[in-house]
Amino acid sequence: MAPTDPPKRRLEGPTRVVALIGGIVAIVATTLGAVTAWPEDWWPRRLPTPKIFITSVQGHGESVIPYPASVLDNPPAEVKDGCSRQAMDWINSLAPVPTETLVSFVLTTEREESVVVVGLKPLVERVDGQAMKTVVEECIGGDGYLIRRADIVVDETPAPRFKFTNEEGKTIAGVELKLGKGGAAEFHIHSKAKTPGTVFEWTADVELLIGGEPTSLRLSNRGKPFKVAGPHPGRPVVNVPEKVKEIRVGGPSGANG
Repeated sequence: MAPTDPPKRRLEGPTRVVALIGGIVAIVATTLGAVTAWPEDWWPRRLPTPKIFITSVQGHGESVIPYPASVLDNPPAEVKDGCSRQAMDWINSLAPVPTETLVSFVLTTEREESVVVVGLKPLVERVDGQAMKTVVEECIGGDGYLIRRADIVVDETPAPRFKFTNEEGKTIAGVELKLGKGGAAEFHIHSKAKTPGTVFEWTADVELLIGGEPTSLRLSNRGKPFKVAGPHPGRPVVNVPEKVKEIRVGGPSGANG
């Protein structure tokens, strides 16, 4: 009778277990790879969330800057016209805050169930310690057409809230809009402040019902708040187009032309 070989038998069980585990790992890896590669429209791994796209942020009316009026006496050499892109870049370098801000955005969704826009909730903070020294008048723009929009006075008491207007310019109670898959809706928000020379930052939550469940999306300027300042009648006023024209034709301010 041939002698038995106990060590070989003792290793046989663990070897089968290792092989079995290896097979399971291979199956799991293959399955995960298939799920990862599975087209979203065949079997969605997660329901898509509605998205907000900011289309424009425009300042209207005057702006205030934290510099004395004399800073506008020497425009850069490339600023030949007070209403040019170069002039806008120059003013933007002086950290202006508009006294009116118009934000336009589009809400889109790819949800199968309905998405209902039920309102806008403002979030406002006052910015302290930023002294505004000069009022800046820039080029007048805008086409003046009536649009569906929400207006807010950010320092209104007892608490700021949005007021809604339809395309005919009539005040309405609120916004309620239903979107289906692939739907999109355009919105406009106009903001201003009353407190002279005071800067405010604001964002807003777009309140939604998705399949009957409440949720919200934060409206912001690429993760940062929007800004608006109260008018500042007690400060020097500089009309930039007139100032640049005066300087470039060799007027009282200068020989810079």
